[in-house]
Amino acid sequence: MLNGPNSMEKELEDKNVLSLDVWNKAPEGHVRWKLDLLAEKSMLILDVPVSRSNIGRILKKRNTNTS
Repeated sequence: MLNGPNSMEKELEDKNVLSLDVWNKAPEGHVRWKLDLLAEKSMLILDVPVSRSNIGRILKKRNTNTS
């Protein structure tokens, strides 16, 4: 079980969830990935609840670190 946002971030990073090739193309019926869609797909991969705010925070950190 994951406890708190830091463990969620670590789990997403450990499993490289947000870097998977599956994210390259938006799901059918969508033009691009949105936080809700990313959270839903991440929940399926990790098999634990993932909030859109966690996804947004992780993506923001990643963009800040790569700049």
